[in-house]
Amino acid sequence: MTNNTDLKSSVTKLLSDARADLEHLVSFQSVANEALFPLEECLTAARYTATALTGAGLRNVQLIDMPYGHPAVFGRRPALQALQPCFSTRTTTFNHRLVTPPGKHRPSS
Repeated sequence: MTNNTDLKSSVTKLLSDARADLEHLVSFQSVANEALFPLEECLTAARYTATALTGAGLRNVQLIDMPYGHPAVFGRRPALQALQPCFSTRTTTFNHRLVTPPGKHRPSS
């Protein structure tokens, strides 16, 4: 069993890693408007996300071409064996990064 110090250390490291991942992800100029930014930035952000999901243990991570030209990132993670069959139902998680192009009004939070 871990003690509180071990747990705190683990959480601190995970949060630090998550922050670094998010800082890197938002560094891409991935505005989905080829008139403002090249499509390659969106593709690079999608590839980075796929690599991060694979590193987090998702399986069959892939980029799926979408009709509007910007890929979706898809992956699977099976339910933990200890939780099956109780929690073996499907769960879909969707994440959309809202990126405001430069010069546009940003809503206040």
